[in-house]
Amino acid sequence: MIKSNLIRVLQTFNKKELRDFKKWLQSPSHNQREDVIILLGYLGEDNRLGQEDKLEKKLVFSHLFPNETYSDAKMRQVMYFLMQNVEQFLIFEEVSKNEILVKTTLARVYRKRKLGKSFEKNLKTASQLLEESDFRNEDYLRSDFELKTEKYKFLSEFKRSDFGYQQVSNALDVEYLANKLKASCIMFTHQRVYKTEYEIGLFDEVVNYVEKKQLFEVPAIAMYYYSYKSIVENTLTEHFWNLKDEITKSGHLFPKEEIRNIYVIALNFCIGQINAGNKAFIKETFALYKKGIAEDLFVFDGYLSRFTYKNIVSAGLNLSEYEWVFNFIEEYKDRLRKEYRESNYKYNLAKFYYATNEYEKALQFLIQVDYDDLFMNLDAKNMLMKIYYELEEFTALDSLLESFKTFIRRKKVIGYHKSNYQNIIKYINKILKVNPYSKKEKEALKMLIQETNPLTEKEWLLTQLQKLN
Repeated sequence: MIKSNLIRVLQTFNKKELRDFKKWLQSPSHNQREDVIILLGYLGEDNRLGQEDKLEKKLVFSHLFPNETYSDAKMRQVMYFLMQNVEQFLIFEEVSKNEILVKTTLARVYRKRKLGKSFEKNLKTASQLLEESDFRNEDYLRSDFELKTEKYKFLSEFKRSDFGYQQVSNALDVEYLANKLKASCIMFTHQRVYKTEYEIGLFDEVVNYVEKKQLFEVPAIAMYYYSYKSIVENTLTEHFWNLKDEITKSGHLFPKEEIRNIYVIALNFCIGQINAGNKAFIKETFALYKKGIAEDLFVFDGYLSRFTYKNIVSAGLNLSEYEWVFNFIEEYKDRLRKEYRESNYKYNLAKFYYATNEYEKALQFLIQVDYDDLFMNLDAKNMLMKIYYELEEFTALDSLLESFKTFIRRKKVIGYHKSNYQNIIKYINKILKVNPYSKKEKEALKMLIQETNPLTEKEWLLTQLQKLN
């Protein structure tokens, strides 16, 4: 029983939902079976939904029917009727949250029953609610289309008014264009991440139509048009500036989870520019992160991703925003999931102290961390190498270089990362062995470092080479 769909769904209910569902079941209009009510009562008590031994079918059956021999068919029947009620309750709860949908549906019901005044009253209420709503995303456009459709049907059936279908058609076009652009952005992003190909039908026609009609006054169209441009034509910075302007102008018109995805598109554009050598976009990356944090966009289900935590710290340190970064590390520590909290907190503190040249403090935090993430482990070892070098702990550095080389060889690291860290180790060894008084040797090594890719520590390596006397 523990693996049944019924139990899996009920395990997602909070206490209030369970209480409301019990009231639902007790209404004869929803349920007339006493055994269904008893079953929910049994499951909802004493945290039984989380105890496998309490959910064995025969045990539950004996509670429902104490004087009967176990019947699997009868047990499954009770579960079936409870599950039916669960689904009906969930549908009711979901629909009830959307007042516009409720009023539009009620208007439709009155239209079908030819109750004109009641129809007009509910349609007017729905229209007012729609205009007062906070958002102007594709959900708004869909509701607008549905309201215009209902108005057209009512007028054509009862008043034969010249309302015309043009308004309905226009609303449908706008909704389709916004949804198509949004879906296409998701597909283009997936193509890049998962190296796959999608057939995005009619996309060129959609883009051409939007450009021809200049539909950029519609926030849901403008936001995803500029997002698409930033994804696909990612070498032209004008698309980023347009997207950034649209975020500033219309970001508040989208739900938090939706605008968060737009921020990710903008951040990915910035990262692409930085990787291409456009360092000016480090500042833009940090500005986006700061704005997103201020608007609480990056906290999801109460938690901040450990990767976002690390990326924000890195962006701030690159700009020497030390006070802000330190406060952020401390303030958002408890927003990390418990299983990652201590390791990521100490790792990012180590990054902070390394950036502020407090190498001994950085070392203290690095050696405390139990790294469960491969890439964080690699980065920590890389930081440790630099600290040993900066502190002139060459014996410890030699040992680490050898163990790090072995670690990389044994791990199934993605090609780019493997090559990058192998190059870093190689050039640290070369700097340790180069004749500090030979200008010719140092110049030759400098050229090698400059020409080598991938090599994320190129700037640091060149700085250490330049320091040699």
